[in-house]
Amino acid sequence: HNGFGLVKRPDRCRPLDLLRAVKQALDLHRRPPVVRWQGKALPVVGRIGTQYTLVDASGTQLKPGDMVTAEVDMLFPNPHRRYVEVIPMYQIISKADGQGRADMESFVSTHPKGHFLQSTYWPAAKPQWDWRGVLSRDESGAVRGALSILIRRMPGGFALMYAPRGPVCDIRDAAVMRELFDGAAQVAKQCRGYLMQIDPDVLNSDEQFKRDMTALGFACEGDSLNFEGIQPRFVFRLDIAGKTEDEVLAHFEQKTRYNVRLAAKKGVTTQFWSGDGDIPDEALTAFADIMQTTGKRDRFLVRSKDYFANMLRALGKHARLYLAYLDGQPISGTIASQYGDKTWYMYGASSNEHRNVMPNYLLQWEMIRWAVETGCTLYDFQGVSGNLDENSPMYGL
Repeated sequence: HNGFGLVKRPDRCRPLDLLRAVKQALDLHRRPPVVRWQGKALPVVGRIGTQYTLVDASGTQLKPGDMVTAEVDMLFPNPHRRYVEVIPMYQIISKADGQGRADMESFVSTHPKGHFLQSTYWPAAKPQWDWRGVLSRDESGAVRGALSILIRRMPGGFALMYAPRGPVCDIRDAAVMRELFDGAAQVAKQCRGYLMQIDPDVLNSDEQFKRDMTALGFACEGDSLNFEGIQPRFVFRLDIAGKTEDEVLAHFEQKTRYNVRLAAKKGVTTQFWSGDGDIPDEALTAFADIMQTTGKRDRFLVRSKDYFANMLRALGKHARLYLAYLDGQPISGTIASQYGDKTWYMYGASSNEHRNVMPNYLLQWEMIRWAVETGCTLYDFQGVSGNLDENSPMYGL
């Protein structure tokens, strides 16, 4: 037992058989099961779907491995006795749960599916959203799956739930996937969630994953090839695993290498600041101003200077602000995030002047160099159109 669920053990039935029996007993008789430990009846505290938190008569929570007896009164006159062990199933954590957040961060940052948007750092970049995390643990208590959920309160007391690039787990492990989304369902009950949206990091061609998510109650939002989602549906990635800077540069097209070198030849210089350091206000102002210029030129909405400043602080050492200068004047800027073994290009902007000296090429190369020198396996350029028709106006974006 550790307070997360009941599983029948000795007679080798399927793990959820007893849970279903408990649920049936509740549904039929409207009363909780009787659970005994060391000869004492234990109160069942807090129904969570078909899971229960158990405490002993003195209020002490049972320890992992403690054996209890559950008496479930079904449709028969005599109770059916089952020896059960309470083992980890899912755990819901909040910002105040220091140990839970540490366990989640340790798991997500080292998992192949880990993403900075699923890190415990990212919620601080979204101060208008609440946050909950869901963990799935194995019998030893080790984390085997995680789901970070942002919660946006809506008019009427309801909430929108959003798990960017989640879940983080083996997506073929049906039991872990079920536990994570059972936990999400409980979060929805707590916050009156009316909708949960995810945009997982999986191949678009993974039909099995789509079927699995449908079985969990999700619906795929059509076959859009462009940028209608919260996160881009398609991304462009550069494989840099085990490569040196020279090897990565050699794989670029000749024109790309020329533009990188042209910028340096024309006198373009670059500078970066880490999110966990003191970023000068003039650097943040310059980046925000260049973003506004780019937004007006390309007709898209732009975040505020305060948003970028807070986001960089929230990501800390996992984020960098880059600026390119010509004759001491900032002419281009980017923000990158590095987490686990991946680096992401997050934001980029350029002024209307001096675009012919190719500052953006040099900044991209500097961010790729950061990824290479820290041993990352891929560099993610983020959103691109999924329309591969060369005649489409979205092609190449």
